[in-house]
Amino acid sequence: MNNEESGGTILKLQNGKITWLILSNPKRLNSISERMADLLAQELEKADSDSQTKVVILRGEGDNYSSGADLSKFETGNRIKAMEFRNSMNRVVLTMNSMKKPVIALLHGYSLGGGLEIAESADIRIAGSSAKIGQPEIKIGINAGAGGNVILPKLVGRGRALYLMLTGQIITAEHAMNWGLVDLVFRDEELFSKAQEIAENIAGMPEETISTCKRLVYESQNLTVEDALKRESEGFADLFTSPETMKRIDKFLKR
Repeated sequence: MNNEESGGTILKLQNGKITWLILSNPKRLNSISERMADLLAQELEKADSDSQTKVVILRGEGDNYSSGADLSKFETGNRIKAMEFRNSMNRVVLTMNSMKKPVIALLHGYSLGGGLEIAESADIRIAGSSAKIGQPEIKIGINAGAGGNVILPKLVGRGRALYLMLTGQIITAEHAMNWGLVDLVFRDEELFSKAQEIAENIAGMPEETISTCKRLVYESQNLTVEDALKRESEGFADLFTSPETMKRIDKFLKR
C-alpha cells in the first residue's frame, strides 16, 4: 500500500540541528489525513525530546504545503469519525504549543484549511511569494478543524479572521503578511534556504533562553499584565543566574 492509499505520511529530514518534518500526500496536494496528523504529533514530540534537534521546520512535499484536510478519508455524516479527526488535529496544535523548541511553518503553494490552521500554531510562519493562503472550509459547509476559529483571531483580529472564515477567500502571501498571519515572505526559490538560515540562527542561541521566551509568550496570553510581568521577572532571574548566561555575560563584558 502506498502513502496515498494509506492516508499519506510524514517524512523527516535532519539538516544539522534542524529537523524538517514534511507533509507527504502529494497526489492530494498534501491534504492531511487522521493518520498524518497522528504521525505529525508523534514526530513533533520526538523532536522536542531529541537533544540533537534545536528547531523544527514544517513544510509540504513538492510545490505545495497543504490543501487542507483529506476529504477522501472522511465518512460523511459520521460524527464519531469527525471527532476523532478533530482530536488528532488538536493533538498536533497542542503539542506545538507545549514544545520547548520552536517550530517554523513554511507556507508554499496551496496553504489552506487544516494545513494552514496547523501553521497558525507554529511559532513563526514564513511564506513563499506565490503561496495561496486561506480557510475555505465554509464552501463545503464545515468550520475550521484545527483551531482556525480560535487561533486565527489572535493573529489577525476578529474582523479579518471572520472575513477569511465566512468568505473562504484565498489571499496572497503579501496580503497575509500585512495582516499578521505570516511573519516573513521570501521568493519561492529561496524559501527553504532562508528558512534553514533563520533556524540555524535560532539554534545558535541558548536553548534554555529559547524555551523560556516561548513559554512566557504563550503563558502571558491568558494572564493579567501584572501576573505576566511577574512570570517574566521570574524567568529573567532564573536565566540571569544560570551557568550558560553567566558565561555569556562574562564573555560580553570582556570584549
